[in-house]
Amino acid sequence: MVTAKTVEVPDSLLVGPKPKPKPPSITLDAVLPGDNPVAIIKFRGESSVVRVGQEIWDVVVESIRPDGVELRFGEDIFTIR
Repeated sequence: MVTAKTVEVPDSLLVGPKPKPKPPSITLDAVLPGDNPVAIIKFRGESSVVRVGQEIWDVVVESIRPDGVELRFGEDIFTIR
């Protein structure tokens, strides 16, 4: 006869998908629309004027629209407004 025994596995031994890193807490100060739009963004008290395709603070500016800016962080895209 075979009996089952319950064994607890410590959390330190459990393997699962790693959580995605959170994108930096970048805020949008202003968008200057036009043929070559730019945005003024802020991160940790530092401001920067950016354009599409520029990489800064581990993100890449994907698009700049009057209603927000799309940033790529790793494989994810997020919008700041």
